[in-house]
Amino acid sequence: MEKNPPVNSKIALIVICIVQFITPFLAAGVNVALPAIGKYYQATTFQLSLASMMYLLGLGCLLLPSGQLADLYGRKNIFFKGIVLFLITTAVITFSPNIEIFLALRLLQGMGTALITTASFAILSSIVPPERRGRAMGIIIAFVYAGLSAGPALSGLLVKYMSWQAIFWFSSVASLLGMVLSYYSLRGSEWWGERNRTLDITGSALFALTLTCLTISVTGREWVGNWSSALLLLTCAGAVIFVLFETKTNSPVFPVTFFLQNGPFSLSIVAALLNYAASFGIIFFFSLYLQSIKGLSPEHAGLLLMIQTLVQCLLSPGAGKLADRIYPGKLATLGMGLCAISLFMAGQIDAHSSISLIVSIFLVMGLGFALFSTPNTTLIMNSVPKELYGMASSLTAIARSLGMLTSMGISTYLIEHFMGHTSITTETQQAFMSSMHWGMIVFATISCIGIFCSIGRIHKKDESRCS
Repeated sequence: MEKNPPVNSKIALIVICIVQFITPFLAAGVNVALPAIGKYYQATTFQLSLASMMYLLGLGCLLLPSGQLADLYGRKNIFFKGIVLFLITTAVITFSPNIEIFLALRLLQGMGTALITTASFAILSSIVPPERRGRAMGIIIAFVYAGLSAGPALSGLLVKYMSWQAIFWFSSVASLLGMVLSYYSLRGSEWWGERNRTLDITGSALFALTLTCLTISVTGREWVGNWSSALLLLTCAGAVIFVLFETKTNSPVFPVTFFLQNGPFSLSIVAALLNYAASFGIIFFFSLYLQSIKGLSPEHAGLLLMIQTLVQCLLSPGAGKLADRIYPGKLATLGMGLCAISLFMAGQIDAHSSISLIVSIFLVMGLGFALFSTPNTTLIMNSVPKELYGMASSLTAIARSLGMLTSMGISTYLIEHFMGHTSITTETQQAFMSSMHWGMIVFATISCIGIFCSIGRIHKKDESRCS
């Protein structure tokens, strides 16, 4: 591997923090602006629902191949190209003449985010030694949560006092700053993986098609109707074909053999998927509960929902620092245990529950997730050789995305099962509470399964540091 000139790791960390703040900020903020965007383009509810789906599709479909791209063509190279793509689409989208162009640019925006997300953690793992990696990971993940927390609140103010375009202008300026800093701070340096391999185009296409079928079947049930079952079957068939193909190709985008043989790595990826599947739906249910059952305004409900992400933001750096001293698998297991406790607490919620109980649930969940997320990511990156940092980073992001999608699918199914397609009214209030109650039970069960996966890697900790 080529010799790199010295890199100022502090400046590189600042660059990564900027882009890791702005991408979740925009993803969360756009949801607040959807009514204004719909009015501007005279868009239908169906078209507005595609605004988030197209972004998630672009993100998800490119996450796995972006890891191989970063390892093959240079992690800084892919990182910079991701920022450029994100910057261009974010700036140009405000001039979209119609909703169709807007949606196409959202797809490209998601692709740029995928390149940024994967390359960010790969670069960080390349320039920060394992003994200090947990603290650095904690700082970056804190900025991710800060973006998620600030997105709805700041975007709401921008839409109210300026326009929906202001959200994208703000994101463009921040992206431009990140691009300029990355160009100068990382100039002359580059990091590669196994460059003697070739890009697995067929495997990448199979993965993208499978994920597209899964996304539409789960989130598009209302508008694909009976086709959702067929798409779900195609998803299962596509997943089997993808895994079989990856076991036989010489340059797999997803190294199945390595995944199965490296216990700490594979168990950490599965733990991430299960933890996100268990915890992501809590925000969805409580957002409806606080406004429709407790009668809170959107502003007050938003402030309560921010408690969890704010706790995660504040505690993630400390959790990362601990992960440099204590085996990360132990911290992540403790974090999953706290998440499970929070979900069992949420399962006891009824229409008359106090706000203090709800705040307690968010505090425990925020603490648990902070103890899980950073140590788990640190353990994943410490469990692979330097040549596979890109692959490990992309699989971490995919586990997160699939976990969120699974949680969304469970939530949608339960709402439809108990309430059909009705809205929450006095007559349907009990039906909603039943769906929320069972949702928390299912999520808590998934969290408990994740705890067992997490415990399994503790016994393999001597294998965890390959780098």
